[in-house]
Amino acid sequence: MTDTDQESCHWRRLTPDLVRRIAACAHPNAIAGSLKLTDSETAAALRGSYNVLQLLQRSTGGNEHALSFAEAEWPGHAFVAHWDRPEPWHSLNLFRRWRLLCLAASSGHAASL
Repeated sequence: MTDTDQESCHWRRLTPDLVRRIAACAHPNAIAGSLKLTDSETAAALRGSYNVLQLLQRSTGGNEHALSFAEAEWPGHAFVAHWDRPEPWHSLNLFRRWRLLCLAASSGHAASL
């Protein structure tokens, strides 16, 4: 058995409550974009929460047209998996497309562009 197999076995021994407590200590993007994909037991323990990736840093102004920056914990892999096709872009108006492109640029994650 390799080291990764042993680590996987240890994770699988955690109770659903403990998985939720661990998730509460991490950034929501890390949970939604990675941890929930670990295995079916983890996904079941976190079902109903951590369903949305946060792309935009929270601002205090509340102005939708203000300069926006990407969330520090940019979910690069999940972003690319969703937005790398033309279909999701069709539902966005020009302003939202521009804003999403600016967020991807400010993330520093080249694949997101």
